[in-house]
Amino acid sequence: MTMKRFYSLLLCVILILPSCSRTSERILLWSWDVNVSSRDHQVEFFKDQQYPNGDVSTVIRMKVALNDDDISKLISKGARHLPIEEKSKKGWLERISGLDGANNGVYYFEQGEQELECKFLIYDRDSQVLYYNLSIM
Repeated sequence: MTMKRFYSLLLCVILILPSCSRTSERILLWSWDVNVSSRDHQVEFFKDQQYPNGDVSTVIRMKVALNDDDISKLISKGARHLPIEEKSKKGWLERISGLDGANNGVYYFEQGEQELECKFLIYDRDSQVLYYNLSIM
């Protein structure tokens, strides 16, 4: 094997390996300090893409029963009680999460420097659905 092929293979492994360890459960633990691995949960949708230019797109939608301690952890990280207060963003956030009219739970929204950059989490206690979206560009 030539050195050029060796370094190309090594670069591919370095780029691919970290993305293999990013599961929806680990992302929620790292980002929000909420451990769902030890409880019954169902991942309805998971997409996690990291691009060579540094952009990140992560979307998690799962059915899980969070307890009061988990809700407190989310609040300590900046989440607020539902309903969504930002009227200008409410329709958009409810539409992308699929949680229209959620009133019992918590949400977090942080706008990035660019229009499409945001960090958004919503947890509806009634439907027990957690939705997380992270977009960094």
